[in-house]
Amino acid sequence: MDQNTLQVNHPLKFEAAVEGDFAALASWFDNAHALQEWGGPALSLTRSPDDLMAQLHQSPDYSSYAIHQGNETIAFGQLLLVKERAHLARLCVNPARRGEKLGLRLVNELIQQAAKTINLKSASLFVYESNYVAIACYQKLGFVETVTPTGISKPERCKYMMKRC
Repeated sequence: MDQNTLQVNHPLKFEAAVEGDFAALASWFDNAHALQEWGGPALSLTRSPDDLMAQLHQSPDYSSYAIHQGNETIAFGQLLLVKERAHLARLCVNPARRGEKLGLRLVNELIQQAAKTINLKSASLFVYESNYVAIACYQKLGFVETVTPTGISKPERCKYMMKRC
């Protein structure tokens, strides 16, 4: 049975991230620069799922989610709920599955998850200015670049994007 047949038989599932997702995620980055461009300057390159999970959960306010297809981790993202806003962070699609519009699915799923918990008025995220593919994805979903709100520290070389929900 080829891989395309497997994909047809296994629907995509959005759910809370589990330890195996961090193992997959660790394998998606082959150098420290790529990891830090995705997750921020505080991350260090590791192949240990436990180390990566610990680094990503230094702030307990973030919840981690993944999209699965069968046993494969397809995408990963984090969600921070702040009053009536969902802040999306560390969004990533498995490199072997890029180009399938899974980033759109991931962002929509995270926003829907937030709406189940809070009276959602908006969603926000940071994206590196050089990440043109991600920026185009977010714009398709209605995100626009806006001024970073007072009290929020914007990472260097990033855009702050927001969407009304």
